[in-house]
Amino acid sequence: MKVLLFQREGISLLRTLLESETSRGAIRFYHPVEHAWGIEIPLTSLGSALALVSEFRWYIRRYVAFVLFRVDENQYCTHLLARQIYDEREEIPLPDWPFRKYYRIEGGKLVGGRSTRDERPGVLEVLCTEDEFNAVIEPLHEEIGEEDDSAPE
Repeated sequence: MKVLLFQREGISLLRTLLESETSRGAIRFYHPVEHAWGIEIPLTSLGSALALVSEFRWYIRRYVAFVLFRVDENQYCTHLLARQIYDEREEIPLPDWPFRKYYRIEGGKLVGGRSTRDERPGVLEVLCTEDEFNAVIEPLHEEIGEEDDSAPE
């Protein structure tokens, strides 16, 4: 299980997280891997991945363009679907899940969001909820939550 945090344009996400004492203290336990597009954080379970995203909600809303969960070697899912799977204690619906979008990493950004299968190399197959599948615009931060907009202490 890994969490992929795709940084917003012009942001060095790892550097930004390390500059804040609060996030630096939390992230040091996770050993993030930096990429041109953002950071990848290895975790042991879906529950721990969701807890991390919740813990970093303030930073994600400001500095992250997209959050994905790597649930399998070549399979990813959105935050909303990960929460649904965790909350409802369902198995991850890899082979038969009907709602999928396809993305590529280009120039350090996640692009695409097509609902038609893309067989090109480097394409990420992302399982999503039915609402995300039918959305014209991808939900980015609505899934993280809007409850607390104040800065972390």
